[in-house]
Amino acid sequence: FFASPQFTNVEFVNCNLRELDFGGSSFENCLFKGKMSYVLFKGDDPTFKINNSEYKKNEMKNVSFEKLDFQTLAFSDNCNLENIKIMSNPNYILVKGFKRKITELNQLRNQYTTETIDFIEIQYGIAHERNQNSYLFNMEDWIDEDSNLAEMIEVFNFLKNE
Repeated sequence: FFASPQFTNVEFVNCNLRELDFGGSSFENCLFKGKMSYVLFKGDDPTFKINNSEYKKNEMKNVSFEKLDFQTLAFSDNCNLENIKIMSNPNYILVKGFKRKITELNQLRNQYTTETIDFIEIQYGIAHERNQNSYLFNMEDWIDEDSNLAEMIEVFNFLKNE
């Protein structure tokens, strides 16, 4: 857990970050290279503003995940992912306009099987309860032997299209 450090011009080289909460941290001109799993990024965490005149909202300015393999990342509190760069990997999907898209999917959820509906409802909660308008997925985190592969591919294709 980090309590509001500001990472500027930092390269996380050969990192193996796991089960980490970047709570009140901010990132600008940063590169992540290596592996990351079960890591949380927040956009704005008001609890860190109290008695901290140096607190800075995390805008993820010029942040690169282009050399990062990741699993199960989490984002909340309007963590802006609109301009991050990610590795070219068909399983990695950066979703812009996440709230709008997942709201549309939620309205259509009854056309899907239970597992796909569960995925949509979880993402709807993330978008609205955690106030997150962009999101980064590794599809492998969400597709398993119980998934309807055709439905999940359809859902992810909908999410990644502009």
